Amino acid sequence: MIVTFFGSPGSGKGTQAELAAEALGLAHVSTGKHFRREIQRNSALGTEIRDVIEAGKLVTDEIVNELVFQLIDEIPGVLLDGFPRNVFQAGSLDEFLLRKKRKLDGAVFLDVPEAEAVGRLAGRRHCTSCGAHAFFSDDTCNFCGAALVRRTDDDPGVIHRRFEEYRLQTAPLEAFYAGRLVRVDGIGAVKQVHSRVLKAMEPWL
Repeated sequence: MIVTFFGSPGSGKGTQAELAAEALGLAHVSTGKHFRREIQRNSALGTEIRDVIEAGKLVTDEIVNELVFQLIDEIPGVLLDGFPRNVFQAGSLDEFLLRKKRKLDGAVFLDVPEAEAVGRLAGRRHCTSCGAHAFFSDDTCNFCGAALVRRTDDDPGVIHRRFEEYRLQTAPLEAFYAGRLVRVDGIGAVKQVHSRVLKAMEPWL
């Protein structure tokens, strides 16, 4: 099975994608995590990605497509998180899978009102050591005790630009995936939303 998760910034898609992948035995392919890993390594790609992200923009389609296709080429069961981000990437993914005699089974859209999502991002903190996220925490990570910081792409000005990019680039995926898309209410406790996600994905199992 190959599925993709998408939603607005702050919708919780990363958390829900990771939980669903674990529950269903799928490889969780997160472009965001892969990019952050490159940034931490200070590689040439990481430097390029950091500059783009800090400006509140998106990494080029060509870079993203190449990385994702390499990652999923030999993996039978994949849950894509953060890809595709636009209709061009979605079309490229369909073409790639067709060449491999595979297909995308469906897309999960995590539906969260923008005001709620913005509030979540404003309170989000990122662990400098283990990468965990926390909300409205004090100073240290509950998992490893390292310092918590605000991610650069969660600064108020960058959040605004991220939503502009989302409305322009990613929101049209709802129409592109018509017939393959399930909409899941993303409001509520993590476990509640997780149960809704698994229920919505049952027809693809």
